[in-house]
Amino acid sequence: MKSTPHLPPIGSVEPHTIDSRNGTFHLDLEMLDSARKPYSNKHYLLEVDELRIEGQTDSSGRLVVDVPTSSRGGILTLWIGVYPGGEQEKYKINLSGLDPVDTPRGAAQRLSNLGYFRGDMPSTITPNLSEAIRRFQIDHPRVGVRVTGYLDTPTIELLRQVHGS
Repeated sequence: MKSTPHLPPIGSVEPHTIDSRNGTFHLDLEMLDSARKPYSNKHYLLEVDELRIEGQTDSSGRLVVDVPTSSRGGILTLWIGVYPGGEQEKYKINLSGLDPVDTPRGAAQRLSNLGYFRGDMPSTITPNLSEAIRRFQIDHPRVGVRVTGYLDTPTIELLRQVHGS
């Protein structure tokens, strides 16, 4: 099972739209390869609770599905090769809330969602997390944000802005 560097919602997913009438929210994922190019028109299987949701990503690598608001996680299988016998990748999806962005775990969750961090969510700044922060800083040059690998105030604000939470 991968904790992939190129699936935005690994770590956590914030519900985009909640429909209280039927107890679901819209899960909106953008599937990207390691070069950040979309996995266009690829078959997927999302297993959440007892649900099995199959479909195909759109031309920009997106998939949008309704999942129960009570769901806390699931498994997404994406066929990057020809379906059904081709190469596939599996992703663990965490549907619970994110830790605060100014904590190492919260930063790691967001960096994982954005494709920069792989691995277990740390409670302290690890060399792996510092490298992910550094790559994020390089890819998002802004006034006041230096490439340091540190989770400083300008980087926290940039991460909040880029991630959307």
